[in-house]
Amino acid sequence: MSTYQVRVEDKTYIINTSLREGNPITILEGMSFGLKPIIADWVGAEEIYGKYVYRNLDDFRRLLDDYKPEEYKKFAEQYDIKKTFNEIKQIIEE
Repeated sequence: MSTYQVRVEDKTYIINTSLREGNPITILEGMSFGLKPIIADWVGAEEIYGKYVYRNLDDFRRLLDDYKPEEYKKFAEQYDIKKTFNEIKQIIEE
């Protein structure tokens, strides 16, 4: 068991401010607990997370509204990491 644990019961958002990312699994983990993702616009973020991506402070403020935990849980449940790995494998093999 890890000595590092984060309680999410009293949290509402998971914020990713990185300008360069792969696909951080921590975002999906947070979403699986019902946390609303607020994600910086790194290359590929919009293709993965769509409406949860911000480009400027106005976008960031907009994302603070309309909290829907069941929507975020459903998004995380439907995300298919195996599909992503298979697509990466196919690109490498080409």
